[in-house]
Amino acid sequence: MPADWRETARRLGVRPLSARSLVLSTLLGSHPPRLPGPALVSVGGLFDVGPGTMRTAISRMVGDGELIAVGGGQFELGAAMLDRRQRLDVGREGRHEPWTGEWWTAIVLAERRGLAERRLFRAEMTKRLMGELRPDVWLRPANVERPVVGGDVLVVRGAIDRDPAELAHTLWDLDELAATARMLSVEAEAATAGLVAEDRTVLPES
Repeated sequence: MPADWRETARRLGVRPLSARSLVLSTLLGSHPPRLPGPALVSVGGLFDVGPGTMRTAISRMVGDGELIAVGGGQFELGAAMLDRRQRLDVGREGRHEPWTGEWWTAIVLAERRGLAERRLFRAEMTKRLMGELRPDVWLRPANVERPVVGGDVLVVRGAIDRDPAELAHTLWDLDELAATARMLSVEAEAATAGLVAEDRTVLPES
């Protein structure tokens, strides 16, 4: 991570990670998703999060079922987090088929839903990398596996009689995504070059 990571986060509009987010991010990227408690606590030091705060977060996460204490002072992801880890693994592996011009379309069939239910569904669709065309209608190119959604939702696959580039711009802010990707690429390349050269200044002080 570049030494000026705080400035990078500010430009991206990213808020500092909480102790819980640090623990989850670390374990979600670990194979297997299990680490000793001291290792998780030490991650907080890289982000100016104190040991006491990290230990409190770990304790609360165990109580909430997000973590499981497996003995030997180690912790692993609980069952509630394993689906999220699977999605991240699939995304990192980049298993995408050649796009044939077809789209996945998810349509909510329920006539009335409460605000909490709508928010939950919107969050789930975002996790599935779907874009909202209009309330209760979500799309994405069908070059990935079928989005698995529950409830009263119809999911279909097929061509759409509309310019795909225009449709994609309707679903996502592609210019902003591209700009963010370019900026992150520059930051990642600078950090990688520094690490290869054994330049420890590319890492924040712990």
